[in-house]
Amino acid sequence: MAKDLTVLTLDAGGTNFDFSALRKGKEIIESIRFPSYGSDLDQSIATIIKGFRAVQKTIGSGGDAISFAFPGPADYRQGIIGDLNNLTGYRGGVPLKAVLEAEFKLPVFILNDASLFALGEARGGFLPHWNAWFENNGHPHRFDNLIAATLGTGFGGGFVVNNQLLLGDNFMGGEVYLQSMRHDFLRNSEEHLSIRAVKNVYCQEAGLAQENSPSPIEISKIARGEASGNMDAAKASFAAMGKHLGDVLANLIMVFDAPVVIGGGIAKAHELYFPAMWEEMNSNLTMYHGPERRVKHSVYNLLDEADVQKLDENRGRNFTWNGFEVRNYKEDFISAVGLPHLGTRRGTWLGAYYHAQDNLS
Repeated sequence: MAKDLTVLTLDAGGTNFDFSALRKGKEIIESIRFPSYGSDLDQSIATIIKGFRAVQKTIGSGGDAISFAFPGPADYRQGIIGDLNNLTGYRGGVPLKAVLEAEFKLPVFILNDASLFALGEARGGFLPHWNAWFENNGHPHRFDNLIAATLGTGFGGGFVVNNQLLLGDNFMGGEVYLQSMRHDFLRNSEEHLSIRAVKNVYCQEAGLAQENSPSPIEISKIARGEASGNMDAAKASFAAMGKHLGDVLANLIMVFDAPVVIGGGIAKAHELYFPAMWEEMNSNLTMYHGPERRVKHSVYNLLDEADVQKLDENRGRNFTWNGFEVRNYKEDFISAVGLPHLGTRRGTWLGAYYHAQDNLS
């Protein structure tokens, strides 16, 4: 039964809730949107119930499970939601999983969005796409693991190891937002890798009050010369984000030995922050014996055709040693950074589907 599941899912934003359903890993309806009513707990929960009822009516069945991403902090194992910044009605521990299971008589699974995004891209997007590329090009390398980072209202992370989501003892695996930063050790990574980070730097560089800041989309347009504003400040805001992102990703690649997929609303402005990100990732540490590369891998830019060509050429070395045939000896380890194959929301919904499937198998 697990492979043919129909799973009801939800994209929970601070303004709107978007509902959908997947069957056999494919979306089967157009999404249904209702306001989230985040400051009113009773109305917000009533809206979640209303949304899933609307999905059931649209698909003509009750479904097999409910699985979705919801903001934290939360006890995701038990589906208890803590005090949320963007849905302020949720306070003191709201047993959302239990409420929905009682209402729908279905198993309910709740997790953070970046972890589900990682799982979706690992099984149905980024990893299958690039592993097919390796196979089609006769390349011996394969990606079996994935680091996911999301840049949006906050900074999120998720890790898939050998096709399995890394949940951790408390279902807190992937909470990268509290990492310390080597360029600003008094603040955590989210202060530099989020919507507010881009806006803060722009305002500082342009001499604007915070309340007058344009949105990151507008700042990206200013940086490209597509809108009026302080172009130097706009470019500086994305360069600062790129530097800090490179710092985080360099550490994560060395810990998890995996490629990186970057999602979230800000990720699309990659041409503005990628250069500073690469510069940081390729920088050296100052050791007692002299400089040493931060990352031992060659980290390829999967959005750059020339870099993809270099990846294709990195196939290891074959040779004979004292009568032993050595194949594909890697002196140059492989990692890479790219954007989602599915998109952030679709990847998250697919991850929610797989998370339910794993728990019901």
